[in-house]
Amino acid sequence: PRMDPFALSEPWRAHVRDAEEALSQFRATLTRTRSGPTRDRLTELEARVEESVTDAWSVAQAGHDLAHGRSQIDTAQIQRELEIARGQVAGAPPDQTATWEKTISALDAQMTTTRRLDDLLRSTDAQLRLLNAQLDETVAKVIELSLRGNASTEIAALGTELDSITVEMEALRQALDVVDTPAASPGG
Repeated sequence: PRMDPFALSEPWRAHVRDAEEALSQFRATLTRTRSGPTRDRLTELEARVEESVTDAWSVAQAGHDLAHGRSQIDTAQIQRELEIARGQVAGAPPDQTATWEKTISALDAQMTTTRRLDDLLRSTDAQLRLLNAQLDETVAKVIELSLRGNASTEIAALGTELDSITVEMEALRQALDVVDTPAASPGG
């Protein structure tokens, strides 16, 4: 699918642009690398870099969607309702106490959900930032190796690094896919 970082909010847009820049630098390095074994070996790595960028796009889209969903929950309103409910339960007649307690429980559950979403957003942002930094590091090594020439052992190590980045990116994407799976509601 065509990647459009500008369809995403920040920080997700910046993550995709960073990954795309890494791919662009990688391709520019390939173009500048003289024909021969080094270029051939680096060319073999291109698909792995592309896969990492595609996974970064998927993770960023999921992060964007998650942030959009989270923004629809008005925690200030929930907090106000909690304060009212807590105040009411203290002076409520016995026949209404259970209702106010259930209201408090439902509002507390909403706040727990928002904290969980906030934590997931923070960790996804941090993990994607780390993986992009590792991708940039690998591309920097590619640039260095392309200038040195015969470095087949080091290029093989870069392949391993790219595999690791791809696996981590895919794991992050899959973890966010789990968030898209509807959870059963209590008692439902």
